[in-house]
Amino acid sequence: MSLNLHLIRHASTVEDKLIFKGVIDTPLSEKGIFEARALAEKLRAENIKFDACYSSPLSRAADTASLLGGVSKSEIVLCPELTDINCGEWENIEVETVKKENPALFGNWLEKPAEFTFPGGESVASTAARAKFFLNKITATSISGEILVITHRIIINLMVLTALDIDINKYWLFRYDNCRRTILAHGETGFYLKAVNIN
Repeated sequence: MSLNLHLIRHASTVEDKLIFKGVIDTPLSEKGIFEARALAEKLRAENIKFDACYSSPLSRAADTASLLGGVSKSEIVLCPELTDINCGEWENIEVETVKKENPALFGNWLEKPAEFTFPGGESVASTAARAKFFLNKITATSISGEILVITHRIIINLMVLTALDIDINKYWLFRYDNCRRTILAHGETGFYLKAVNIN
């Protein structure tokens, strides 16, 4: 039997510019609300019966989960393991600003993410560990079914990379847009990827 984890990045937020959001609470934009409602309609049209729904406790994910209401048989469970990475001193700062002011450190983030720790914040390695912990917890308690997971780009990416035993330094090879699904399945031979960044 196969367990399908539908990993969804939260809907768009009110920030127009690219920033390091981290653990700050950023509300959904009107565009984001539209995205989440459109995805809910698509999921209902596909008639997938989700057996459980898990979300990051940050509002941009939890509110997306609420807007997807009705597609899961159970209530939303907020999981701290699904929280975005803590960006420390870079939190709420534009990416371009960090790139200009800290070019060497920013270069490390791009070139060796597996070894990177945000200044005053969390390491990618520890974030990968909690993402993997969540996956192990779900696979240990669910033999089969459809699981809905609403979280953040880095958490989805680290789930995929660690589940498939891919070097975390390959981080930038994968893309996850707002309100898009990535389906990570688990069967008799372990994890495998069924879809990436689909509607």
